[in-house]
Amino acid sequence: MKSEKQKHLRLKLVLLAAFVCLFGLFLSASAQDDDPTPTAAPDQALLDAIEIALAEHRALIGNPIYYRYLGATVSGDGAMLYIEPRDQRNDIPYPGVIDWAVALRANGIWSVFLPGDSRYIDAYQSLSRDVLRSTNTTEYLPYANPTLTPNLNGYSLPWENSRWGTVVRSYDRHGAGHIDFDLNGGAVTAAKDGRIVYANDSYDINTFTSGAWWYWNTIIIQHAEHEYSLYGHLAPNSIPEQIKAGCVDRYDLPNCNVPVNAGQVIGLEGNTGYSTSAHLHVEFGQAYAIVPYMDTADHDRDGIRGEPVYSSYIYAEHNVPLNGVRAWDVAFWQWNDLLQAAHLSPPPPNFNLILNGNFTSGTDHWQPSGQINWQVEPTPSGSVLRATRLRTEAEPRWASLFQVGGYGVRANTPLELALRLGNASGIAKTVTLWLYNGTRRDYDAITCSFELPPNAPLNTYIMRGITRLPWATLMTEIDINPPDGSPAALITDVELYHRPALVVTETECVS
Repeated sequence: MKSEKQKHLRLKLVLLAAFVCLFGLFLSASAQDDDPTPTAAPDQALLDAIEIALAEHRALIGNPIYYRYLGATVSGDGAMLYIEPRDQRNDIPYPGVIDWAVALRANGIWSVFLPGDSRYIDAYQSLSRDVLRSTNTTEYLPYANPTLTPNLNGYSLPWENSRWGTVVRSYDRHGAGHIDFDLNGGAVTAAKDGRIVYANDSYDINTFTSGAWWYWNTIIIQHAEHEYSLYGHLAPNSIPEQIKAGCVDRYDLPNCNVPVNAGQVIGLEGNTGYSTSAHLHVEFGQAYAIVPYMDTADHDRDGIRGEPVYSSYIYAEHNVPLNGVRAWDVAFWQWNDLLQAAHLSPPPPNFNLILNGNFTSGTDHWQPSGQINWQVEPTPSGSVLRATRLRTEAEPRWASLFQVGGYGVRANTPLELALRLGNASGIAKTVTLWLYNGTRRDYDAITCSFELPPNAPLNTYIMRGITRLPWATLMTEIDINPPDGSPAALITDVELYHRPALVVTETECVS
């Protein structure tokens, strides 16, 4: 018996050894298929090629900048190079700008492609996934100092009220303070009150293939000391004339001093500069600057490429909340998330937002919807609304009453809806309460359903919840079911409050 156990044990060990061997061969083959681990240590041949390329660039006639090499991510026959633009006149770097150059090796010879080169994007797309995954310039960039901007509230989504935008890249994918939206060609608005300090919509070209990012049209708004936002890739000649009237026709220095309010249109979504398709790029940071480059793409069509063009940019970036969505949550918005801008005034705290909630003025401020029969009946203590869903198969197949709130609601706003409900019918009724966005009911609604037994007297019911996303318009709706030809559901004393001190994580339905 012992011998048989030993045989089985030896067989298991042999099989295990064979598995380990095969697994090791698999890992070895996989390692051979993958690119070498990226490193920041280029060989001498690459360093020589970098030195030659940067010297040739510096020597170009009319070039206002030169590049200083900082470091690289290298893997096999490809490398991403980190280069810093500096002023030719005084050798001072432009703060917060790190450009990427690409190096490729063929037949043992390195070639370097700088931004603005017509072959730049082809070279970029030839880099291995390992290099692209490992590309990182954060060690060369200035960090935001949180003590300079302790309060970053009050930012809205930067397009027109009640219109929709789609997330393309948020902070976690695009870098601190950087976010891209698809507005479907729509208008761009200021994200927060402030003053426009720089505006340029003079460029009409897309330079994606060359990586010449400096041809993007931009607006920069100062909101407070050390607090700026930038709006990039704007459509050419799309900045409103009333803004341009407060700017000078120069792009090499701060050229505007124009007050602007959150939600005010400042331009149109475009596709200028280093952009794969029309979108809005927004940045938030603590400082801004303007950097000159050579007009490599000859945007003014004068045949002269050795003249400067100017681009504004933000640095010391920081993440900000948008329409009440916390910065941490904004960072993890996903590609294709659909969002609605809300620029109306938020509801005042602890103030009843419902008008004529006790129906003493009849049905004023309320609107019926669907197959509803309603009437107000005086009572010794006030008035009550008697509402019935009609017994019919005709469309629409619902019965409700609603009230438009007239307020925009930010994300993470706690709300409390209270009312008294009763049932004057011989059959049970269901009354469903809704708080929702006025232009899209299925977008982040808060709802509760209450069962009312037959002949139930008036009683208090409460719904508490918190918004997850911004709403352009606050709506309150009360639905009545089922169809019934007998007397009605009873409704009165409807009250709605924004409760800042209310702590609620999920919708609460209280009777």
